[in-house]
Amino acid sequence: MPEKCAYIRAVGGISGDMLLGALIDVEADIDFITQQLNSLNLGEIELEFYNGTRKGVSGIGLRPLKGCLESKSYTFKQFIKIIEDSQLTPNVRSKVLMTFANLFQAEQKVHGTGDVELHELGSIDTIIDIVGVVSGFESLELDRIFCSALPTGHGFIKSGHGLMPIPAPAVLELIKTSNAQLLTHSNQFYDSVEMITPTGVALATTLAEFSDPIMKVRKSGFGLGTRDVEIYPNVASIWTGECILNSENNKYSLLETNIDDMSPEIMGYVQERLFDIGVLDVWTTPIYMKKNRPAIKISCILPNDLEKKVANVLLEETSTFGVRSRDVLRYEADRKIKKIDTRLGGINVKLKIIGGKVVGAYPEYEDCRRIAIDKSIPLQNVMELAQTQANQLLD
Repeated sequence: MPEKCAYIRAVGGISGDMLLGALIDVEADIDFITQQLNSLNLGEIELEFYNGTRKGVSGIGLRPLKGCLESKSYTFKQFIKIIEDSQLTPNVRSKVLMTFANLFQAEQKVHGTGDVELHELGSIDTIIDIVGVVSGFESLELDRIFCSALPTGHGFIKSGHGLMPIPAPAVLELIKTSNAQLLTHSNQFYDSVEMITPTGVALATTLAEFSDPIMKVRKSGFGLGTRDVEIYPNVASIWTGECILNSENNKYSLLETNIDDMSPEIMGYVQERLFDIGVLDVWTTPIYMKKNRPAIKISCILPNDLEKKVANVLLEETSTFGVRSRDVLRYEADRKIKKIDTRLGGINVKLKIIGGKVVGAYPEYEDCRRIAIDKSIPLQNVMELAQTQANQLLD
């Protein structure tokens, strides 16, 4: 069934305030966000949003806090105590604590000490960004959150620890310990400034999966970064809608290679080996290669965890020097095996089920073949009989 999901697209990078602005732009519940922030018991917190543009892209930005809250600095332990003593809802509390834990572990690993000096991360903005973003996503009642690859930027940035490379070491540690994907600074649009912040990356790596869903977009929003740079819109985008995943499709690997100098008998043997190790499907396609040489392309779909084993079989058993690989989504109907009794004997029937209804019934070939041989009856007659009886199982 379709799942309600969100997709974070880090157009110009990602930070806590950019995510919060984008959430407001896709109509996250600002009252719920404010209520959660004020349950932290830090005094009354009122967020101030504004409409603006970045290189022609309209979105929502968050103005910095003013007053006594902005000048106070916190330690990780103090942040955790604030959260534990708060009245955050259970789901929000759990995800906020997880985000802070991931952020703290990254900082701890980078600095090699348990007593980490937070500097910029010790400001009240950090807890407001994390609680605000988690609350915003929670208010949308999503099943899953996805995120694009993250642009790193390049160069150096001044911090409380001194001059630091971009991306910051803590950011790299967060990425390294998750399945996050990076876009390197070779892209011509990247700026020589920080594009992804520790808070933004901690939120993305804690809350989101780094993959591109197939989705129907219902709403889209843009959160504005503080800088208006010259060559790209400094925004983060959030799309919300429905995606079809899990029960109706699964992610697999598609491996392919081109062969123009191998015996067809060997090809049959290779197919047998591939099926034996768990490949779901194998097929060949006639193609033409360089200098119009006729050839075939071997393609196979397999579970991701078999990719290396299948690639090795193709490299060892064929004349190819290379195998291509990419992820694919395979849409699947539910299936069930039911045995039917016919006047010729029992035959297993594969049922195709969509939305709880049986929409297809297919007699198993091997059962029909066995009966045809045992009773010396033409195979097509056995299959016609089995199909007629199997059709009675359709809804």
